[in-house]
Amino acid sequence: MRVLFLENTADPDVSVAAALIKPEFHVVRVASCDAVRDRAAQETFDLVVIDPTLVDCDLPHLCRELRETHAMPVLVVARANPHEPDALRVGRLVLLRQLRAVLLDGKQLRLTSHELSMLEVFMASPGQVLTREELIERTGQPLDAALVRAIDVRVSRLRSKLRDSARHPQILKTVRGEGYVLCAESLVG
Repeated sequence: MRVLFLENTADPDVSVAAALIKPEFHVVRVASCDAVRDRAAQETFDLVVIDPTLVDCDLPHLCRELRETHAMPVLVVARANPHEPDALRVGRLVLLRQLRAVLLDGKQLRLTSHELSMLEVFMASPGQVLTREELIERTGQPLDAALVRAIDVRVSRLRSKLRDSARHPQILKTVRGEGYVLCAESLVG
């Protein structure tokens, strides 16, 4: 399948198009509406995908033009929250929200959905001590006593996946009697 992809970044770490790069897809990335028109006039594509965040033209007009002139289906990728950045970065740690992926030193980590949600909360508040209850609340889970204790296990597993020391953690530190904190300075360099 040939896909023409209009997006506002060439950075493969935050590119939505990068998720489509598989053997069954031939993805051509462009960065402007004019480039979409030019490529569509020169080549045949099975699908046009548009990330609307930085579109430099009248998007409804472009979609109508592509469907009518070139008979190409158009998919506009909408974000869950357009005011939220696509990526969170704390030093060497990057969370790609739309792809639900985490990179440490450029290598993808394998996290469960609970671990990823908890890390997202920590990354949104680096340096801030978060209680177990706050972690549960901010990850959208119901508060119950068993889950409060399970937070310790999740933090321990998350530390392991971040290659953080269990005995002397530097990234996710325990603040005795209070909670946990993501130490941004440990991720610099």
